[in-house]
Order: sequence, then C-alpha cells, then structure tokens
Amino acid sequence: MILHFVFALLLTVLPVQASQPVSLEILFDGVPTLGGGWVLTVTMKAETDILTSQIELVHSHGLRVDAGLGFWKGPLSAEQETVLEIAYTLVDKPPQEIIVNINGQTAEGHAFQLQERRVIDFK
Repeated sequence: MILHFVFALLLTVLPVQASQPVSLEILFDGVPTLGGGWVLTVTMKAETDILTSQIELVHSHGLRVDAGLGFWKGPLSAEQETVLEIAYTLVDKPPQEIIVNINGQTAEGHAFQLQERRVIDFK
C-alpha cells in the first residue's frame, strides 16, 4: 500500500491582502514524514513602517522543535524583512498543525493581526 503525502504548502508563497501592512511567506524545506525532519521558514516583510510587531508559531503536540525559535518581536522599517527558521520532527501520527500568529501596530497607529494555519496530513 502506498501512502500519498498531501501538503499544500511545499515551497508555496502565500499572498496577503493588499490592505495588510505586512506580507507573509511560509516555506517548507523537505517533506514531513513520521520520524522525519524538515525546516519551516516564515518571512514577514513590512510594506510600511511598523512600530511594533510580533510573530509567534504554535504547533500541535505531535511536532518537536529541533532547532530555532518560534517567536520574534520588534519594529520593522518599510521593505525590511524578518525571518524565522524552525527545524521540526514529526513525532506523532498526522494530522498535526502549525499556526503562525502575527500582530502589531504601524507607525501611523493602525493595529493589524494575521493568522495562518497549516495542517500536516497523509492522504
């Protein structure tokens, strides 16, 4: 029996609505397999000056972080990027979930919030 791995985000750029003050890109380097590892890269780019911003990655119990930090906080100038790289291992059967939470405030005082969810599953 052959299991097919379904994962929609393998090297896929996720566009964010034009009205958002940041753009978000989520990439997977490798294919998650039970007991196997891969690297998740989250890139946030400021479209305008950002007074304060925060990125937090939350994952389900079946994923283990092997390297990297799933949190960042700070200001960003327009066109500046910040990148998080986290190495994960899938330690429990799918489905498992990773949630990327972003929030902050622009230099003009406008609050923003984004949330992206990715599910790791075999089909």
